[in-house]
Amino acid sequence: MERAHGVRDRELLGALAVLVEPVLVAGTLVEIVKVGVARPRPAAYRTDASVRAARSEENHRSFYSGHTTVVAAATASVATLVFLRTRSVLARAAAVACAAALTTVV
Repeated sequence: MERAHGVRDRELLGALAVLVEPVLVAGTLVEIVKVGVARPRPAAYRTDASVRAARSEENHRSFYSGHTTVVAAATASVATLVFLRTRSVLARAAAVACAAALTTVV
């Protein structure tokens, strides 16, 4: 079945799976590791009353960065799609460079 712009439904679903699956898996693994490790945030080590709230159970889930992990998974997914969809060496190099830069910045 063709769409208006010639993109097949199957190709669209495949691309969506390549984008979404790694992000969901990475997010799930982050939460599992955070619960298992239970590393407190640095403020949780302080003893004064102003940071007493920082000692909550939620603040004992700081390792490892979920933001960075999800961005790395998403950018790697986009780079993978570029590799699958184009043969241009320049486009592939640009996708890898952008993925690395975004992951580094976040």
